[in-house]
Amino acid sequence: YAEGEKGDPELLGGLQFDLDLVALLPKEEIETDETYEIDPRALVDVIAPGGSLHLEMKSEGDLGGLSGIGGDLGDVRSFFQDGVDGDFTGKFVEVRMSDGNKIAVIELKVDVTTVADLTEMMGDLGENGELPPGMDIDVLEQKVEFAYKGEGILEWNLSAGHLFGLQLSAETAVQFESKTSMAEQLMEMTTDMSGESETIIRTD
Repeated sequence: YAEGEKGDPELLGGLQFDLDLVALLPKEEIETDETYEIDPRALVDVIAPGGSLHLEMKSEGDLGGLSGIGGDLGDVRSFFQDGVDGDFTGKFVEVRMSDGNKIAVIELKVDVTTVADLTEMMGDLGENGELPPGMDIDVLEQKVEFAYKGEGILEWNLSAGHLFGLQLSAETAVQFESKTSMAEQLMEMTTDMSGESETIIRTD
């Protein structure tokens, strides 16, 4: 923290010092037009840079006492620990010059899906949430599937040794599957969301 400033030490947990997307670089020296594999889990460094930032979602209006249910899906980075599948590759294209700096240009292609089981976590939220009197919710199953397919360009400043820029366009889709029991009633719900996303990072 800055001198004279105080903060909550717990908010420092889960932060990632590296913001240069080093995980997207090849592990060893490669030749021009050579393709290399990237760990699919490294996609989370693009989606959630900086690690767990402990950001809280705020809702307007009264949620009728259900704020403890579904209001917190946890750290998105946890979705990339298990159940990650797909292909993530980089291709070294060329080295170009920019203001006297050597810039390596890498083409990225990504087609990754991840499935996370949130049943236990959501069950804890249900037990600890503020529910109306007499209402008891039992979370039987809660899963989220995330799909990301796209391509882009990663530029690395070879002269300075850090990220120069990233542009990545993709089609994304998220599916939530929920099965709960309330007042002896079984409720099943599936929510699908999809769209296009574009990530642009410039450091010059």
